[in-house]
Amino acid sequence: MPDPYLIPGTVVLQNKLGISDFDELEQAVADIGDAMAYRLFDKNTPVPATLAGWRAVHKAMFGSVFEWAGDFRKVNIRKSGDDDSSDGFFAPYGRLVADGQRAVRNLENTVRRIQTAKISLIADNLADAYDQLNYLHPFREGNGRSQKVFFSLVCRPRGLQLNWSEIPSNEHSLAAQQAMRGDISLLRKHFQTIVAKAASPSLQLRRRGSSD
Repeated sequence: MPDPYLIPGTVVLQNKLGISDFDELEQAVADIGDAMAYRLFDKNTPVPATLAGWRAVHKAMFGSVFEWAGDFRKVNIRKSGDDDSSDGFFAPYGRLVADGQRAVRNLENTVRRIQTAKISLIADNLADAYDQLNYLHPFREGNGRSQKVFFSLVCRPRGLQLNWSEIPSNEHSLAAQQAMRGDISLLRKHFQTIVAKAASPSLQLRRRGSSD
C-alpha cells in the first residue's frame, strides 16, 4: 500500500517547502526543528506532561514544514533498517491514543515527584517513561526530536535540566532500540548522565555536528 505521506513515486515526505530531495528535506527539518525548539524555551512555553502537550510541541516545531504536524500518524511504521517482523514495528496507529494515555501516566507521576524523590530514581523513571513513549512514535516524522524537547519542557519548570548533548545521538538511538527489545539498562545509564538539577535550565539538544 502506498504511503500517503510521501510525494508519489518518491521516498520524500510531502512538505510545505516544495522540497523533493530527501537529504535536503532532512536538513531543513533538522534546522527548523532546532530553531523552533529554542524558541519554545525562550518563550518559557508551558507544556503539560500529556499527549496533548507532546502534540503541541511537535506542531510548534514542524508546523511550517508538514501539514500534519501535531497529528498522530494514520499508517504503521517500523524502525529504520528493520525487516517486516512484528517486533520491528512501533505501536499500531489504531492504538496510539489508548496506549499513549497509559504510557504518559508514568511521565506525569515522575514529574510530580521531581522535587521530593532522589534524582537517581527520577532519572530511572524518566528513562522508563521515555521508552514507553518512544514505542508510540506517534508522528510520521520528527518523533525523536520532539520527544526530547517535550521531556525538557515538561521537566524545566520543576528545576530539572536534561542535557541531551551529553550523549551522542547515535548512542542514544542504540539505547532506545535496546530498550524496545527489553533491555533498558543503557537507556537508564544515559538518563543518569543527562539529568541534572538546575536553577535556570537551558536547552541542549545535540552535540555539534550530530543529528537525531
